[in-house]
Amino acid sequence: MANILLAGRGSTNNQGIGKNWVSNFIKRHDELKTSYSRRYNYQRAKWEDPKIIKQ
Repeated sequence: MANILLAGRGSTNNQGIGKNWVSNFIKRHDELKTSYSRRYNYQRAKWEDPKIIKQ
């Protein structure tokens, strides 16, 4: 995606982005946060469903 944006700007740099570009970008922008996702337990999700709770 970043390479496409660079090409759209008319950048003459044909190398593209570096391998640490994403982590450096996140460090520069404090409003962005990263987190690891984990599987959501289906049994637990059913207990949060209002339709099932009413029954």
